[in-house]
Amino acid sequence: AAACGPTQPSRALRISARNGVADVVVSIDIARGRALEAPASPPVIDNVGCRFEPHVLAAGAGFPITFRSSDEVLHNVHALSGDNTVLDLGLPEQGTEQSSTIEAPGIYRLVCDVGHGWQQAWVHLFEHPYYAVTDQDGHFRIENIPPGQYRVRAWHEGWRVVGREAGRPRFSNPVVLTRSVSVTTQQETSVDFELSTQSAEIAGG
Repeated sequence: AAACGPTQPSRALRISARNGVADVVVSIDIARGRALEAPASPPVIDNVGCRFEPHVLAAGAGFPITFRSSDEVLHNVHALSGDNTVLDLGLPEQGTEQSSTIEAPGIYRLVCDVGHGWQQAWVHLFEHPYYAVTDQDGHFRIENIPPGQYRVRAWHEGWRVVGREAGRPRFSNPVVLTRSVSVTTQQETSVDFELSTQSAEIAGG
């Protein structure tokens, strides 16, 4: 508690002064296009101030992710797919790093099991490169999409607290919104999504 505090505010919903929503994963449903390429360096999820940074990561499936601790306290990274453990890595000291590869595309929830019940993050792994995470103002950009008609999908983790589980707040189900969009050559296409109380209620939890 001296290092982390007894608890910390939730990061499940971050809204900017312009009403933009951060940490929304946007992707397109696509069966063709560019192949995934290995990143120049592995993405990093760090423990900073007893929080996972970034809170939401989108990356290609089958490539290493580096898990790090910049804190002077014990952490672990427990990744789950639903209720199933995918990996569990110990980060006992400041500066500890471990790399791991998750082969299967999907959505993975990260928690820390050593007394930091507020610590939660999300990793989305894709088998194509057409995805993005919204910035603090809710903006995103996906480039080099082949011309065509697509379904664009926006995922938000959900923000209503509906109970507690294993000492952690349990949030409502993720909110998933979709839009159809037509992409043409050498032209920028815009698409907007709106999160609302109604969309969260429809998602349930």
